[in-house]
Amino acid sequence: MSSSNSASASSASQLEELGEKASNQPSSSSPDVAKKKSTTLKTSKLSLNYIPKFSVSFNDKVAFTFGVLLLVSTTFIFGYAPRWLPYWYALWMAPLMIYRFVDFHAQHAHYFMIDFCYIGNLALMIYLFFYPSSPQLFALTFANNNGPILFAIVFWRNSLVFHDWDKLTSCFIHTFPPLISFAIRWFPEQFPEYRTCIEPTCEVNWTHTVLPHLGFFLFWLVSYYLKTELVDKRFLQKRTHFITSYRWITEMDKKSKSYQLGQKFNPQARLFAFMAFQLFFHLLTVIPTTFMFNNIYINAAILLFNYVVMVHNGSNFYFEKFVSMVAEKKKV
Repeated sequence: MSSSNSASASSASQLEELGEKASNQPSSSSPDVAKKKSTTLKTSKLSLNYIPKFSVSFNDKVAFTFGVLLLVSTTFIFGYAPRWLPYWYALWMAPLMIYRFVDFHAQHAHYFMIDFCYIGNLALMIYLFFYPSSPQLFALTFANNNGPILFAIVFWRNSLVFHDWDKLTSCFIHTFPPLISFAIRWFPEQFPEYRTCIEPTCEVNWTHTVLPHLGFFLFWLVSYYLKTELVDKRFLQKRTHFITSYRWITEMDKKSKSYQLGQKFNPQARLFAFMAFQLFFHLLTVIPTTFMFNNIYINAAILLFNYVVMVHNGSNFYFEKFVSMVAEKKKV
């Protein structure tokens, strides 16, 4: 009993001490607390001034809207009615290429549109709407689409940026062809008008994919050389501000590793080094297409890898740009 009474007494004394401390603390309605709250509020309002005010044009908003709609609608069509993918591709391809030509021409960069990726897309259109019964042509377009066109996402650092028409178009021409090839190859019941199998087993070897692609690539490379280095040589020499892939890689994109590598060659050898690199890139990226044609899991995994890289590049673009704008605003 005595111990319990002492505990009660000590508890009572502790409560009295706590009460005295609480009475000494300023109440929430005291001038000091009000002053602190006012200061905090002013600081919060001041910090809002450091948030960058983005200059978003109507064109950016339209591009963002169409970009999101294109992604969602394509996903729906691929899952629900993949047989409509070729028509969906053509519906978007025409206006995007017109826009790209007008945009690139204004920037003196329309020579980009004779690069292999555009010729590869043209070959796919020819197969889809003119020669769908040719399995040999399908094997060629499959190699084009899932080789250099797909892996160009990594090499050219394509970024999924919804509000930018230029980046959206680049993503379109590098993602739609391999997606359509995947659908036609692995869901043939959805595409009865398309023939995809050269052999009864519907498997291919390197003579069906690698060799035809290399032949098609060499045809393009020779044509590209004749166009830019012979037919239009004087025209381009007088217009040094015009952009071609060769000029961009070897002369203009000074931050890239390809530019740094090109500087190790003398000007006379750079063109042949550029062509040799193109050949190496195509050979390296077309080899996996044989395995992709024969195995759905390999095909899906490589597609997914490149698409993830594209989305990741887009996230880098958004967040790095946002952070840099915040830093510039703080300097001001």
